[in-house]
Amino acid sequence: RRAAAACGRRARGPAAGAATFISASCGGCHTIDSLDNATGTVGPNLSESLVGRDAAFIQQSIVSPDAVIAEGYTAGLMQANSLNETEVADVVALLLEASGGS
Repeated sequence: RRAAAACGRRARGPAAGAATFISASCGGCHTIDSLDNATGTVGPNLSESLVGRDAAFIQQSIVSPDAVIAEGYTAGLMQANSLNETEVADVVALLLEASGGS
């Protein structure tokens, strides 16, 4: 539930986050080791690059992707998204789980 607190919304959980991640085509650019449909290599492997990161950092990375750039990548690479606050909280919950965070 830390994901929800960081986002100001109640997250429905990692499963809802996975559905949003796939439907928003995030998996076309990013890999999440636990998702079959998330094998993109344009952006970082989120199972690896988000290890040790908290919900607030992950939420910022979704909402303002150029705030902190992952090593080896450039600003402007991530496309804007139209996720609402609940969807962002859900994706944060997914990414926390996928990266072993809390």
